[in-house]
Amino acid sequence: MARDAARDDPRHRRVRPRPLRRHARRRPVHARPAQPRARPAVGARPHRAPVRLRDRRRPPRRSARPRPALQPAHQVHVVRRGPSRRARGAGRRPGRSTAAAARRRERHRDRGRLRAAAGAPSGRARARGGVRCGAPPPGGPVTAAALARRPRADAALAWRAAAAVAAAAVVYAGKAHYRDATAADLAWILAPTARAVSWAVGGAFAFEPGAGWVSADYRYIIAPSCAGVNFALAAFVAVVLVWLPGVRGPRSAAARVAGAAAVAYAAALAANAVRLSLAIALHLRWIDARGADPAALHRAVGIAVYLAGLAGVTAAARALDRSAARPPAARALAAAIGAYLAIALAVPALRGAAGRPGFARHAAWVLGGCAILAGVAAAAAAIRRLARRGPSESSRPAARSTEAAPAALSSSRGGST
Repeated sequence: MARDAARDDPRHRRVRPRPLRRHARRRPVHARPAQPRARPAVGARPHRAPVRLRDRRRPPRRSARPRPALQPAHQVHVVRRGPSRRARGAGRRPGRSTAAAARRRERHRDRGRLRAAAGAPSGRARARGGVRCGAPPPGGPVTAAALARRPRADAALAWRAAAAVAAAAVVYAGKAHYRDATAADLAWILAPTARAVSWAVGGAFAFEPGAGWVSADYRYIIAPSCAGVNFALAAFVAVVLVWLPGVRGPRSAAARVAGAAAVAYAAALAANAVRLSLAIALHLRWIDARGADPAALHRAVGIAVYLAGLAGVTAAARALDRSAARPPAARALAAAIGAYLAIALAVPALRGAAGRPGFARHAAWVLGGCAILAGVAAAAAAIRRLARRGPSESSRPAARSTEAAPAALSSSRGGST
């Protein structure tokens, strides 16, 4: 009895796998076999580039090949036309590069941080409501972050002003020292210049008190007027103006002013050595310049060498400045030209040299050299922009083929795309 009860208990039954029945898959009545459409002629290019389904500039990848679902609804028509009256992109301003945009954002970062941190409105809102920059909005709180950042920005501006004042003091002291200096007082720049010229052209230069460094072989004197102090001061001012936006504190201000002095001194030695070497070559007629006025030729060579040296110094200063606040090349060159005009013309004119004979001719030579340098720089910048933009539309062949876009695209499955 117990066994029968255990056999009848469903918990003790063994579950065996049952065979699955095979059901015949019925085909729906509405399903009909799809009939592929005939592909219209699209030319000798089966990858659909002529109908703008794929970019013709890149070879199609395996995953980017056109599927048969995309078929043009009509036959492709090829239109021949001449060049347009106005080239594509003509009259448009070239876009700013990412590096220039980043530098521009970096220059305005302090002002933007101050305005955003203090909760001040935007420029349009300030213009409409007369709100001063840095002031909190009406009823808005002034956060601790704004109060912490504002002294930093004010301190950076103060240290930039201090660096500019220090540079002006150096220029004033240099001009005062150079006004009444003798050859012995200028030995710190004349002695290395004489050694560089002796190495470049040969011969020996000996110091004679009251005269300068004299070469008996070439009958040439390197006098205090050939020291190149004005060029050194102009280069110093130009480098300080290039590095001034990167000043953030006392250390950076002192380092940049001292570095500008070192760069200006090295540039003055190099430019002065080149100028005097060319002057000696003209004096000894190593360079044939028959029919030219020796004084005018000497002045033209000096101005050309000094302006080229200033352009090179500003370019080197921009290359050495790794901060994002450095000015663009055009502004740096403008700073160099302005510094040279201020040192060579403005300061002597303020001291009464404008009424002396020969100053007007010297000013004309200097202004002409600066104008030529600015024109060459503008032409180089224009050529660089044209090379960056690539070939223009006008340089392409007159007759070119364009493919008209298909009127509609339909799917081979009956759907529309």
